[in-house]
Amino acid sequence: IPGTDDDAMSGPALYYSALKWLSENMPYIYYTGESMQMCPKPLYYAISYEAKYLGRQVSADSCELPGPLRDHENEQLTRFRSLDETQKQLLADVSFALYRQDKYRWESWIRLPVSDQLASEAFLTGGSE
Repeated sequence: IPGTDDDAMSGPALYYSALKWLSENMPYIYYTGESMQMCPKPLYYAISYEAKYLGRQVSADSCELPGPLRDHENEQLTRFRSLDETQKQLLADVSFALYRQDKYRWESWIRLPVSDQLASEAFLTGGSE
């Protein structure tokens, strides 16, 4: 969980930070299958940024998205997969935040070309491409 190794936070602040992160990411967490027998520092669970980007819960056991994807979701996912990991994480986080804030606005946003989504991500977060 990001931030749990931050020495600046402790006690209740650390607890609530971890709880917030879990509540935001739980629908997108899946079991990786790694174990101590495979590597010295296994990553037991990971976040499916594809699922978070599309606003769909992922199967915790298989990392599969439930049900068939709609045509526009398949197209967006193909473009999303071409991004680097940092861009995927940022776009998934923006998609999640926008979905929670205004589902109708998100419905329009998710259909935009990924390049436009990245431009709006920079605008929404105050960063630059």
